[in-house]
Amino acid sequence: MSKTAIVRKIDDLGRLVLPKDIRRILNFHTGDLLELRANEDSLSITKYSSVEDIRFLSEILLNAIYEKYRVEGILVEEEKIVSYPTLVSLSKLEEKKDISERLEIPILREEKEIAKIFLFTQENKYQELLSFLSLFLKKYLEEC
Repeated sequence: MSKTAIVRKIDDLGRLVLPKDIRRILNFHTGDLLELRANEDSLSITKYSSVEDIRFLSEILLNAIYEKYRVEGILVEEEKIVSYPTLVSLSKLEEKKDISERLEIPILREEKEIAKIFLFTQENKYQELLSFLSLFLKKYLEEC
């Protein structure tokens, strides 16, 4: 990204317009949540990740599933692995991420998909467990 400064005025209601080119480069879209952080005399703006609210919890759940059933799983946000069973190597899971032999289910927040959980098995007996995990994490996010 260019280091060119863009000057914008704050309006009477305290609003600041982010230029379209900046939004495009940063992949910011209408409705996205943004996290604002004040740093002495500067402001940093990053896209807020709802998935961070469930990262630790999903890691515990994926560890429990691996220990109980020996089924590997991952939580993925926009193609990036967010959490996984710590007993399994991340590089091994990165290699498996794109294989089709898996069960998957979305994680929803306010009816919008924010992530997916993959279990690396095709055994349908785990589909109900996956549905439970999705519902559990959705309910947890509603409380956050």
